[in-house]
Amino acid sequence: MLKNLTAALIVAGVMTTAAFAQNVDVKSAINDLSNRSGSVRQNAVMILGSSNDRSVVSNIERLAYDSDSGVRTAVCWALGQFKSPTSENVLNSLARDSRPEVRQAAVNALGNYKSVATGETLIRATYDSDVNVRKSAINSLAIVKYELAGPRLSTLLSDSNPDVRAAAAIAMKSMNYSAPSSMVANKLKDPDSRVRTGAAQNLGNSGKDDNISIIVPGLSDLNPSVRANAATSLGDTKSDKAIPYLVKALGDRTDSVGLSAAAALSKVGPSSVPQIVDKLESSETRVQKHCIRALAGMGETNVDLLSEYSKRPELREISIWGLGETKSSKAFPAIFDGFSDNDEKIQLTASEAMGKVGSSVLENLKKEKENPNEIVRKNIAKSLGFMPYEEDVAKFLVELMADDKETVTAEASVSLSKYGESVKPLLLETLKSNDEMQRTGAINALALMGKECAPTLRECLKDKSSKVRAGAALGLGQMGDTVCANDIVQLFENDNDPEVKRACAWTIGKVCKPSDELMKRLVLEKTRAGGKKLPALQKTIEDTIRIFEGK
Repeated sequence: MLKNLTAALIVAGVMTTAAFAQNVDVKSAINDLSNRSGSVRQNAVMILGSSNDRSVVSNIERLAYDSDSGVRTAVCWALGQFKSPTSENVLNSLARDSRPEVRQAAVNALGNYKSVATGETLIRATYDSDVNVRKSAINSLAIVKYELAGPRLSTLLSDSNPDVRAAAAIAMKSMNYSAPSSMVANKLKDPDSRVRTGAAQNLGNSGKDDNISIIVPGLSDLNPSVRANAATSLGDTKSDKAIPYLVKALGDRTDSVGLSAAAALSKVGPSSVPQIVDKLESSETRVQKHCIRALAGMGETNVDLLSEYSKRPELREISIWGLGETKSSKAFPAIFDGFSDNDEKIQLTASEAMGKVGSSVLENLKKEKENPNEIVRKNIAKSLGFMPYEEDVAKFLVELMADDKETVTAEASVSLSKYGESVKPLLLETLKSNDEMQRTGAINALALMGKECAPTLRECLKDKSSKVRAGAALGLGQMGDTVCANDIVQLFENDNDPEVKRACAWTIGKVCKPSDELMKRLVLEKTRAGGKKLPALQKTIEDTIRIFEGK
């Protein structure tokens, strides 16, 4: 039985350096290593293990054979934090400790070492009488990927403990080890679904046609995870013989299985297309979507086919998504057609798809800069924001910020803001532009990039353009820049433009502290707005007054 909670946490592998990282006093901890109390020594080891001070490793190693098992357990954990070459032999020795909790902590720590000696220690630990030690040893073998462990992991698929069998199956998959089919096949009938899942995964590693007949029953398993992994394994064989089984699995009652079947068919390749098309034409929409995913996963090969499907209303959105997955510039016409769709979901899907295709279609998009449809221009700007940063992409977005429609300018500024520091110099240069819309767009982008841009926006409160001043005021309010409070109040009082006043009134509610003087000023301006018949300004001021009254 474990002596205390700390030892239990170490053994369970959930103790982190953060747990002891505060108020670390290395000198005092080293002194406590000689304390007569085992719990004090244990705590000292934990403190040293979290100190990041490699000079204390030798001090920790001296307690490797302490009479207190809790201390030895802590030593294993601490040495695992440092990953010191000198500690490997110590941990290999502690993996033979008389106490199971110490052995488990040791094999957990050995997951940080990749020598042959450690690999052999971990294999030996898989024979341990304690289930938890065996599981930890298997997990560490998977981490270090000790190649010689494969045969032993295969035999562990027959361990009496289901957790051990499951751990072995998962480890074999992570190590890409293919056990003999004869050893794995009967594990598809294991009572534990994790073992069946692992067996299904493992059978696909070999890529042998011979395994197909063994894997296929996994597609009928009651557990969807087993069915999904069986589908994945069939795809790993890349065999045409797997096609009819995978096409049938596209219609599985669980979507995750259908998705796995689609990905598997993509691996098999173009030879599966005719059967996928047949399935698509005879199935419900849910299954048709899986078919589209399978076609899209093959890349440029199926662009023409997907383009045709994008004309069918029930398949339009998923087909446009699929065209993006091909990352082919040939998909441009069909994706671009989605920019003007009446359905906003399809517009967004088309924008994301165009972004995945990337800058190879940039010249095509530039040709549409003057497109008479505002929605199309807006979606061009949106799509650029989904592309990886390139200087030409960013410069085109700056051009789009000169658009005479605010929706386009706003979308371009949002896309630019996604690039963060990469475009900050370009935005600062754009603030010098003679184009009012470009300057406004640059302010919007900077506002979205965070408070570090606040000083620049405060300078823009003095811009000659009322639109730019209003944009700067709104941006400062959006980022909650309290430093601008006095500047905003002054602009609110002195600027005669209603939109600037309205922007300032909104920002005052975000960044200013209520005061009697400011409240009087707000009430006065509200009255003036009413007299000038400026209902939008009047309402914004009323909202700010309510905010102040609630504080």
